[in-house]
Amino acid sequence: MKKISLFLLLFLLSACAGFRKGEILIEYPKEKTKEKYSLSVSLESKCSLNDFDKPCEDFFPDVIGALHTSGLYKDIRMYPQEADYIVELKYHQIGEGSLIMAVLCGLTYYLIPSWGTDEIYIEATIIDNKNKSNKAKFILNDGITTVQQVLLLPVLPFKPPFKMLNDLKEEVLLALPIKIYNQILEMEKNSEQN
Repeated sequence: MKKISLFLLLFLLSACAGFRKGEILIEYPKEKTKEKYSLSVSLESKCSLNDFDKPCEDFFPDVIGALHTSGLYKDIRMYPQEADYIVELKYHQIGEGSLIMAVLCGLTYYLIPSWGTDEIYIEATIIDNKNKSNKAKFILNDGITTVQQVLLLPVLPFKPPFKMLNDLKEEVLLALPIKIYNQILEMEKNSEQN
């Protein structure tokens, strides 16, 4: 019983909370023509922690799953298979934090705060397969800042950092198919005007 009480006390004293940058806006398609386009998708991923590259979790199945479940595309294929549009994605997750501040935070029993950031960048290039010069690019990025301090103990139940990071990834996956679709509509309008 003492071990459980000690564990709970240490868990509660390690108060940390996550705060979103909130830069992703989900813009639903203005006009939706059901499953008109096919995509050929490639993904390059890179993860960094304090300027050191580290292995990434495999994000590709999540991206393909999000494109399928959006209901906006008739077919999603892996690059280099033929499709109406080629989508090249570059996924970069960056984590930064100060080890010195984390040590100070621990030594002062969380009176001095420490913080770290996690950011997700997705750069997308969309290429019209019929007219290779017809291209569009966009970047989705957002992040969270995790702060550890004993004064944040009341905030912990409402702002758990690990849940916020998962929510951030889900929101990116929700916004990505819609953003690609809106870019394709814009590319088609531009090609019709020329």
